[in-house]
Amino acid sequence: MDERFLSLAYTVFPFVAPGYGLVAYLRPRAMSRKVVWLGGLVIAGALIAAVTSMLQKTFTGVGLVRLATASAIMYGLPMLVVLLTVIGIQRWIRSRWLGVLVLIVVAAAAQFVAYALWAGSLGLVNASG
Repeated sequence: MDERFLSLAYTVFPFVAPGYGLVAYLRPRAMSRKVVWLGGLVIAGALIAAVTSMLQKTFTGVGLVRLATASAIMYGLPMLVVLLTVIGIQRWIRSRWLGVLVLIVVAAAAQFVAYALWAGSLGLVNASG
């Protein structure tokens, strides 16, 4: 169970923030900023709590604060960037397809940066090559 969950945490969960952003942006009737923020923070908080608890079982020698920080970087940071992007493109970009493109590019960049910061916060090093 732990291995499957952690596999999901690193393959599927990173797409939750962009998916939520797309849903919030593409709804026929725009969501209020409060609802967008609240939904995003609840989703990110749930991901952070779930992944932190599973990582705590896997990385027994690493402190809880360090694992929670790493999870917040991995899932909270991209959600924050996506939420800010959704609110920004709702205000300033009229073309829906251009807004979707901007959201996807920003979300991908945020996830890339978050992954690098996450690995650094846990002291992981890419030793290939």
